[in-house]
Amino acid sequence: MIVNHCLYNLPRDKLLPLLNICNPNSLVYCEFSPIPEFRLVVLDGYDVSAIGWPKDHPNTKKAVNFLAERNPNSDKNSPNGLIGRDRRFLMFNGAVGSKSGDRVPFYRWMRTRRPMKHCCGTITK
Repeated sequence: MIVNHCLYNLPRDKLLPLLNICNPNSLVYCEFSPIPEFRLVVLDGYDVSAIGWPKDHPNTKKAVNFLAERNPNSDKNSPNGLIGRDRRFLMFNGAVGSKSGDRVPFYRWMRTRRPMKHCCGTITK
């Protein structure tokens, strides 16, 4: 099982071969159907993240700017003063970037279907 800390502790050039995922631009996503009635979609919850990419990477910069707008704490891993759902805006969290989601046709289709039957991972609306 791959969990969050795997995605931000390994450089993408080391992680992708371990997962047997070959995508341009170090995108971590795939889609497959082990049996006709079941489709598995894997998306990268740290595609946009302040950790897990080199400091000068556009995804890091995007995440740092996002956090600066939503978390006033000097320690961006601190939820102090954040209320309710805003407590999720922390440096150790990440997001699926639009490039990952938009490149998986089933994910685009799935986003239009409600309710979603099965979902595994950390999901925040």
